[in-house]
Amino acid sequence: MDYSQVTADILVNPRYEGAISSVSFITNWIDVGFGMVITMVAFLIILVAMFKNVLAGAYCAYPKFWDSVADAHDAVKAESWMARFKGSVLTPSSWSNDSFSAAIMRFLPNIKALTAFEQDTVSAKSYFIRAIPQMIVCIIIGAFIYNGYYRDTAAKVVDFGSEMIERTLLEVNPIAVFDHFTNSAGRPTFETDDAQTDMDKTINEISTSIYNSIIGEYNDIKGAEAKRDLANTIESKVRTWLNTEVFTAGTAYSSREAWKPIRNVALTTGRVGGESHSSANNGNTQQFVWTFPVSELNLSSTVNTDADIWVRVRLNLEKQAVSAKVLTLSDLTLTVPWNGDKATITGSVDRYIKVTSAPISLKDATGKIVAELTVTDGSKNAAVLTITKKNGYTPGNKYELTTPLDLNDHNKDHKIKYIQGGGSCTLTSESWSGPNNSYNDTSWKVGDNTSQQEVTTDTPATQN
Repeated sequence: MDYSQVTADILVNPRYEGAISSVSFITNWIDVGFGMVITMVAFLIILVAMFKNVLAGAYCAYPKFWDSVADAHDAVKAESWMARFKGSVLTPSSWSNDSFSAAIMRFLPNIKALTAFEQDTVSAKSYFIRAIPQMIVCIIIGAFIYNGYYRDTAAKVVDFGSEMIERTLLEVNPIAVFDHFTNSAGRPTFETDDAQTDMDKTINEISTSIYNSIIGEYNDIKGAEAKRDLANTIESKVRTWLNTEVFTAGTAYSSREAWKPIRNVALTTGRVGGESHSSANNGNTQQFVWTFPVSELNLSSTVNTDADIWVRVRLNLEKQAVSAKVLTLSDLTLTVPWNGDKATITGSVDRYIKVTSAPISLKDATGKIVAELTVTDGSKNAAVLTITKKNGYTPGNKYELTTPLDLNDHNKDHKIKYIQGGGSCTLTSESWSGPNNSYNDTSWKVGDNTSQQEVTTDTPATQN
């Protein structure tokens, strides 16, 4: 299920879930104490249950005798402990057969009083038979607690409740329920949703803005299929326009780090202006305007069918100050001053091209292999490039490497994608254009406007 931004950032954030580790300094002590209590309670339940049954068995074995013991105790239970010994075996003046036996019995424990025997309603035998299953139940309860089965039972109940909530609430898409009752559909998924590349992010933003404007004006478009078709059509048109009019070869307008896109989308009655490209602020602002009629979207709507409605998109690209940023580049072009079939490029230990384990092919625009390139170590801080030319190779042309060369500059990895013959050694990029479309050599900071230095013969050396 897709969440709104505030829901994703706050409400479903893991930091608002329970985390026992955050209070471990307290729970460690509680765990020890609770474990001791659980052990003691379970132990006492089992011990008392067995002791109770032992007493019941003793009473059942000789109920008449234990009744006499109980009667002897009952006869003096209202007296103090010292008074109970008067007339006992300790007092010779009161010796008699009855007093002697009563005194002896008062020294024995009153087992009958410790049992739950009810003489008037239950016989001793029946009482003992009834006490046995009671003992078994108590022992089972004690073992249940001692073995932690109460915990496992609670876990099962919690799992059941959690699954019930998951199925009845969390797995239900409230937007889908709303769509069902209102016979409408929400925003469809665009191909460029959650885009990772700068180009697709810009396409998604413009496409979404156009889509929202259309849906707001033509409010009878409610079906999921109609909205999905509309989104696909808009996204395709935006991609075509950007690729052919804005992100053309040799420009860096697709890099959002170098050029910040600011869009404005409006619906107009009739065409307002036309397609254009203008520059302002000393070239630091590039403005592109695109218009097209709504009729090209083939809407399934009965709103404004007779009106001449147009979509007008204005895209401003504002150049960013990226001198303090270290960018990762993947489309560098290395211009090599060939000396025959070889070129030695002097660099430094912090800036180097990694050697190739095998030759790398160079291909032209049609994909034809026109040369093979190898990179080996030369003398200190030097790289030796060797090219083996084939049919179709033209000196001075730019060729694409089938496998980019790895360039490491101050622990920052870049890719050299193209090789071109020329009079001096330079590095340029198609995805970023700084001063003279080149790079400040210091710390490999791209586009430092305080310097017009180009990377010349002090270019990368090779290292393994």
